[in-house]
Amino acid sequence: MPDISAVNSMSAQEAKIRHQREYQERVEAVRNGQAPGRVLERRPQGIVPAKSGRSLAFF
Repeated sequence: MPDISAVNSMSAQEAKIRHQREYQERVEAVRNGQAPGRVLERRPQGIVPAKSGRSLAFF
């Protein structure tokens, strides 16, 4: 569980940037074989990027 008090002291923008950086580091570690787990390297067939970045369109 992350330290909530540290999160409350930073702005939402900072928290987002920090989360993205931590996630990116985890993805790189998994891809390099340093961490267990799976990451989505390519979109599976049948999923295409939607015009809105928030949703996926299935065909």
